[in-house]
Amino acid sequence: MIYAVMDGSQTYQWGDSAIAAVVAILMVFLILGMIIAITHLVFKALGYLDIKKAVDDAKKKEKPAEIPAKPAQFDENDEDMVAAVLVATIDYRNEINQDVKLVSVKEIK
Repeated sequence: MIYAVMDGSQTYQWGDSAIAAVVAILMVFLILGMIIAITHLVFKALGYLDIKKAVDDAKKKEKPAEIPAKPAQFDENDEDMVAAVLVATIDYRNEINQDVKLVSVKEIK
């Protein structure tokens, strides 16, 4: 069929072209589905999926101890205090690799 189209020796109708296009699209999706199934089976055989689930479960179980909330004397106009609070919060977030919530601020002199 391809040679006839390139050659120009035979004319095709829109219906024939549409059928050829649909068959080609179905073949592509079938091949992609087979690739997905094969990679899934390989990962399952290697145990990668089980390890990933175990790591995700371990991350969910690890929760840092929550500090009870106390009223804080936080002055938003004091630029040094705001900078210190932001730096401490960012440092703690990078340390535990989880989102953090600032509960209280205590000034140490």
